[in-house]
Amino acid sequence: MIGLLLFPILICGYLMITSWPSERIRISLYHGWSLYIRAAAHGTLIVTVIFVTFGSILPAVGLYIGELTGWRVLPDTNIFTWVSRLIENTPVLRLDADKNPYPALDIASISITAIFITWVATKLINFVFYGNTKLSKAISRSVGAKRYADNCIENLYTTKSPIEHQLFLIMRQGAVDILYNDYIAEERREVYNAIVEGEIPRKNKDEMKEIFEALRYRELNYALVTLENGKFYIGLPTVLPDPDEESVTSSSIRLIPVMSGYRNEKQILVFTTEYDFDVGATQAHDCISIPRDKILTVSGFRFGTHDRIKLRSESHGGRQCKGKKPLKT
Repeated sequence: MIGLLLFPILICGYLMITSWPSERIRISLYHGWSLYIRAAAHGTLIVTVIFVTFGSILPAVGLYIGELTGWRVLPDTNIFTWVSRLIENTPVLRLDADKNPYPALDIASISITAIFITWVATKLINFVFYGNTKLSKAISRSVGAKRYADNCIENLYTTKSPIEHQLFLIMRQGAVDILYNDYIAEERREVYNAIVEGEIPRKNKDEMKEIFEALRYRELNYALVTLENGKFYIGLPTVLPDPDEESVTSSSIRLIPVMSGYRNEKQILVFTTEYDFDVGATQAHDCISIPRDKILTVSGFRFGTHDRIKLRSESHGGRQCKGKKPLKT
């Protein structure tokens, strides 16, 4: 009889830790008995909440509504009693007439109800947090589900893997900047059409300059990934792989490259290859995969900042002050 309650506790706990973002990204850290204990802890809480809610709170509310309106929400205002009667009346189940089946039926009804409610809840969680439909994305934005899931991943990477954390921050900011630039591009098209149609006078150059100054594109912050052999790649990280069974670090990272090259003996960046990709509309085959154990450093990189530093270094190269060295990136 205890197994009838222990089994659903483990099932409910496992369903939840494989669906809820803060637990889903940590499940690779649990092994053997630690996974069972984690699932049992969450399952016990879930079954307790369901039992109290559907066994005490809702029946009390149902009786109160029944007294006011004369209509009962459920038979006997208790879903567990209702499920027990369904089990008792099913022709599949054969009960021993000499034994009292009701304790077993009550536990079975609690187990079935808890598993069903948890399964429905996890389906809703997956739909909101990980769905790809327009409706799921709209609901996710309205309730802040995507931001919560990102914060869970960021907190894990902060404590467990600095490189993945850096790549995650660049990836998230890159997505925001690309959306912003798409918005700016649309606004610029509207301004251009207004100029063509004469709504904005071309002679008023100060006004046009002010408008386009306000509609400036954001400079993207890329990831500068330097490998052990001195080669480097500059690009935007894509979705990081799920943590493996040993740790939160991934076996490889995927990058949308825009530039690559190598570091010379002075560790200065030497560009050799430019990749002609639209970072806002890339496909899976446009990405490159870099082995995680070959990565030496990861940092943010902006071409505008690099060009300014390079120009300053070159301007100081012919007239360096004593004791000063050329700037490096």
